[in-house]
Parts: sequence; structure tokens; C-alpha cells
Amino acid sequence: LNRLFGRVLKREGVNVSCAEHTEKNLFSYLPIHLFTFKKAAFTLAEVLITLGIIGVVAALTLPTLIANHQKQTLVNQLKKAVNTLENAAQSATAAEGVSSFHDTLFKCFISDGYLCGYGDLRDEHKESGNKYLKTISLALPYASENAIEYKNIDGSEYIYWYEHKTILNDGAIIYTYNGNGSFLLDVNGEKGPNVYGRDLFGLFLDAYGHVIDGYDVDAGYTHTVYFGGGEKIINSHRCEKDNINPLETNECFYYKIVSDGWKMNY
Repeated sequence: LNRLFGRVLKREGVNVSCAEHTEKNLFSYLPIHLFTFKKAAFTLAEVLITLGIIGVVAALTLPTLIANHQKQTLVNQLKKAVNTLENAAQSATAAEGVSSFHDTLFKCFISDGYLCGYGDLRDEHKESGNKYLKTISLALPYASENAIEYKNIDGSEYIYWYEHKTILNDGAIIYTYNGNGSFLLDVNGEKGPNVYGRDLFGLFLDAYGHVIDGYDVDAGYTHTVYFGGGEKIINSHRCEKDNINPLETNECFYYKIVSDGWKMNY
């Protein structure tokens, strides 16, 4: 060890005798720079430049991330409401012992009497709706001012006139009218954005108790089935066959979301 440090001292120009190479004073001869280490650090300018780059990247990407999150939240709410409707329809079909959902009392409720040939809902229809949907507010009565204002996805405004309004336990709202059996679903209730294709969808429950796009409702002979001798509407797949672009037609938004694996890719 003495010889090793003697060489180091000699290289550094320190001339000491071997007698002086003791453990007590050996390290006192070593130049201080041999034990001095330079610590790496960022300058203030480098830190500011890095923060600036991070800020620019965040400004460019954050709005897209937020928009995508909001879209997926609405899709999840839509999926939950659809599951609620389909479970209710299929439970009613099984409980009433019929082969088609369109033979149930519940179908009279969800179509506002249209699929039953009635001009208005009867008490037994309302009771069926409350039983299977477990609603908060069931079928508010018709009034001339019953209308919901919303926007289409292109920004144009629209007024939907309804006859009954039903609020589900999770806050989703079903608007029904005696038209063609379809209904309007607002997946998040009174919250925004109230845009058709975002949180509002025109839907229909077919004879199998499946939720389909309102545009797919076609009462034509080739798109019906027969249960017990009666004509029942099923999915006519018009959105697919007509190759509908929702952004151009304001139709088939639900079909588009389901086809894309429950993604709102528009």
C-alpha cells in the first residue's frame, strides 16, 4: 500500500521519504483534487426550455384526451341504459309466457301504445314499465308543452315532441310518443351536451327484446317475423344496407357505436 501511494505522490510531484509513509499521515500528502468530484446539474435555461416543451405538448394533447374521455363516458352510460332496457324487455317476455316481446304489456309502455293499437297508455302498461324498469318517475302525462330542445351533431337545432317522459333510477330519461314505436333515450338526463348522437339516441326494441337503431325500424313485410300469427318488427339492418354515414344524415349513431365496438369514433 505504501509503495502504491508512493507512486501516486511521486506522480503528483510530492517528494516524501518512505519513513513518512505511515497510516497516520499518508493521505495528508495527496492533493485535494484527487478527492474532488464535479456534480452534474441542469442550468436554469435548460430547465425552462424543458418546461416549455412539456407545456406545448400538454396544450396539444390534453383537449383530445379530455374529449375522448367524455365520449367514452357517454358510451358507457348508453351501454348501461341499453342493458337495462333489454333486460326489462326479456324479463317481461319470460314472465308473461309469450314468445315475442311485442306481445307483452311492457311493449305497449315503451312504444307509448303504438305497438298495441292504443291512442294512449293504460294503467296496466304503466305498471309493467315501472315493474321492469324500476323507474323514479313513470310516464309523466301528456301536455301540449312536452318538448325537448337539442342540437344535432352538425350544430343545427331540433325540437322533439313527446307524449310521456320516464326517468330511470340512474337518471337516464326515456321520451316516448305514439309514432312508430321508437323512443328517444337521453343517457345522462338533464346534463349536457344534449346533442343527438352524443347523449341522445333514437332507439327501438324489436320483437326479440333487442335494442336497435331507430333508423332500423322498417315495418315492411320482408323485415318482420311472425309469433303466434301476428306480425312483429325485427331489425331490418337498414343502417348497414344503406351504408349510412351518421355525420352526413344524423341517423344511425347507435348502430355506428355498436359496430365500432362501443366506441364513439366520430
